[in-house]
Amino acid sequence: MSVLGENPLENLFEIDEENKKIEVKISEKQERYPVIMPGENIELHLKEKKITSRRLLASNCVLDYQLLHEAPRKHIDINLREDEIKAYLDIKLKPAIKYEISLNEIREGIKIEGKQVNSKVPELTKKDITSELAEAGIFYGIKREKIADIAAKNSGCEGELIAEGKKPIPGESASINRIVPERVKKQNKNSREKIDHYQNIIFSVLPGEIIAEKKGPTEGKPGKSVTGKMIPAQDGEDIELEAEEGAQLSDDGHKVIALISGRPEFKEDKEGLKARVVSRYLIAGDIDKSEGNVEFAGDLKVTGSIQDYFGAIAEKNISVKKQINNAEIKAGGDIFVGGSIAGAKLYAGLLNFKGEHEKLEIGNALQDLYSFFLTNADNLVKKLEKEESAHLEIRKLILENRSVRKSIKQINSLWKKYEKEDRKLPASLPLTGKEIKWLHDFVFGDMLLDKDKTRDQFINIVDNLKNWAAAENNGQGNIVVRQAQNSSLTAAEDVVILGEGSYTSTIKAGKNIIVRQKNAFFKSGQANAQRWFVSGCAGTPMSQTTIRVGEGIIVNRVKGPIIVGTWNDKKTIAPQKTTLYLQVNEEGKLQEKSFSKWRNMVAKKIDKELISAWKSL
Repeated sequence: MSVLGENPLENLFEIDEENKKIEVKISEKQERYPVIMPGENIELHLKEKKITSRRLLASNCVLDYQLLHEAPRKHIDINLREDEIKAYLDIKLKPAIKYEISLNEIREGIKIEGKQVNSKVPELTKKDITSELAEAGIFYGIKREKIADIAAKNSGCEGELIAEGKKPIPGESASINRIVPERVKKQNKNSREKIDHYQNIIFSVLPGEIIAEKKGPTEGKPGKSVTGKMIPAQDGEDIELEAEEGAQLSDDGHKVIALISGRPEFKEDKEGLKARVVSRYLIAGDIDKSEGNVEFAGDLKVTGSIQDYFGAIAEKNISVKKQINNAEIKAGGDIFVGGSIAGAKLYAGLLNFKGEHEKLEIGNALQDLYSFFLTNADNLVKKLEKEESAHLEIRKLILENRSVRKSIKQINSLWKKYEKEDRKLPASLPLTGKEIKWLHDFVFGDMLLDKDKTRDQFINIVDNLKNWAAAENNGQGNIVVRQAQNSSLTAAEDVVILGEGSYTSTIKAGKNIIVRQKNAFFKSGQANAQRWFVSGCAGTPMSQTTIRVGEGIIVNRVKGPIIVGTWNDKKTIAPQKTTLYLQVNEEGKLQEKSFSKWRNMVAKKIDKELISAWKSL
């Protein structure tokens, strides 16, 4: 319905575009008077007064109007960065815009506005860009093909690298490589010929073998800025190589040669490196900057502690008399720590992918899958946390890996077979049926991908694979410590905590997890025991405690809510004063059992020889 009654709109207004005027004709019989309002891109005046809001027109009048045309604009800006090594181009092109007057009848009245009829982007030429470069004094390293491309597109740009000079190349500082003899490399595939300054692989050398070699410093190569200035380069710095007991420096001073049989040792400071040969395998003191990250093909004993950001690897047992802080420890056998551990990662036991999985013809598939995630997981998870499209990159990375694609299909086929036969998957598998299906659909399906859900599911799968791989080994490897805080412990056999307990730690064991003392605690962390979890106390009201078991759980006192899970069951246990004793049945369900004396129950689960070895530290 027209707000103006029966009078047509064109009878009220007569537009004179040439003189920019609107004549308003009001009839004496007008039942309702027009209300006008200015819209966008126009200015209205009545008797030289600007109309800025609604205006009632009750008599004949003439409105003056002015359309707000926009002139074309072309802005070119050059930015020099990195000591004039690079020049970046920003171009903003604003088109010319023309409007024509438009009257539109709306419920609130008559809106008079400027309606766009055309726009034209100003022409950008190569000369426009090169002139700006010249004015900025830029003559070297100009990317002329890119200039032509930008001019041809005529659409502007932002942060486009338009000129690039040559960076000065600093000379290489002198470096010292610790040498593993060819004889040793053939015996040990894990040995490396060149090792970083803080890496200390313990092996035996023979008289006359080179244990360290120095590469001298080189001169730097000057660079050139986009404005034509030469940029000087710094020469490499020199360091000293010295030979101490059991070793001798070569005539040219670039090699240290063993004089006796034994284990090479290195000491490094800001001046350089000192090398010697000794015949012992005991570290009398701490593993820190002076020792480096230690690797040894045998038993390793440390009489002190392992300091922040250093670690140790031994093919057999590792014993540390004092504490371990923020370090990574790997042993093919047992790990004994006389003190507490904080912010550390401990792995006891070597990996083995045979056994039951080989019988299912998926041993190699699981090994390939685990190896892929072990190599890529940390970086991929960081990407998922920071980048919107990281889940698409993960899918692409998996699809490009033939062995991983094959592994996922093979494991998914096994799951489908078991599902069709209405059978449960083996409890020893690292992934549930749902996780296997999700991983297969994620890689090969058309599922819609939600970044947050994909990240959480991916992290969960990675964690399960790591836990499984650490436990599937040759059946050797225990961890015995006094106390654990903010740490990760993974053992092929048992993890035993003899002191105060564990706080905010993740513990995984191929057999049992035992927090021995009746009043010791396990709280604010995660535990995964392929057999039994035993602890004096568990849980805290302040945060979540999660425990997964293969055979059962015994807790003397539950002091906060804990989540107990198996491969086919999950229970949330509220705080209770009575002892918690749950056993896993054949179907993977948790069943309550009666409880005998605490000491008797713990004694049945713990290896007395481990306690004796720990006490002997």
